[in-house]
Amino acid sequence: MITGYVCAAAAVLFLGNRIARKSTNQKITHFFQKIDKPLGILMIVFIAFEVYQTIPVWDTRATMVVATEMGSAALFAVLTVMYLFRGSSKNLWSSCYKIGAVLLGILLLTHTVTYFIDLAEYKEGVKTIELTGVTAAGVLDGSYIGQYDVGYIYAKVEVIVENEQIKEIKLLEHNNERGGKAELILSEILEKQTTDVDAVSGATNSSMVIKKAVENALSGK
Repeated sequence: MITGYVCAAAAVLFLGNRIARKSTNQKITHFFQKIDKPLGILMIVFIAFEVYQTIPVWDTRATMVVATEMGSAALFAVLTVMYLFRGSSKNLWSSCYKIGAVLLGILLLTHTVTYFIDLAEYKEGVKTIELTGVTAAGVLDGSYIGQYDVGYIYAKVEVIVENEQIKEIKLLEHNNERGGKAELILSEILEKQTTDVDAVSGATNSSMVIKKAVENALSGK
């Protein structure tokens, strides 16, 4: 998570600078003064990269979770820039920095609370999935759409049935965190002609959501 990396990096940068100012060892002072700006710039680059990496999963997370996460990253980047290029107006910088730090703390706390609430709802949604091992027996020829959503994972499929057999399964949408390989389960369902197949190792939740989407398509839900 962005917030965890940001807090760890902030501790290194600001604690190190404080040590440098108070230390009587010239080597320590010189070391931290030397890495001060490069480390700060690296942190900003890292934050930007992390934000870029999380963009694909924004639509699977609650709006408040995304907003506070992005707000925390942006505000921290601003504070880092202020710290590194504070110049001679240290009193003004100090006042602005303190206000920004308080706002950052509020954002981080809000993000943490909303994230764990959202995560708990997602886990509960996964627990409530009921899989019955549906087949195409009794299903008329045609194309059927099914979907299922548990928040962090969403799947939408199109199942084509001919002569009470599953002829093809098209994955129309699959929003997931790290469960992309669960899509392999479609070929397993097609081969065995039932949703009663084992989940893909390492992508259990996504596998369950995809299977449920197929079941919903075949059952007309």
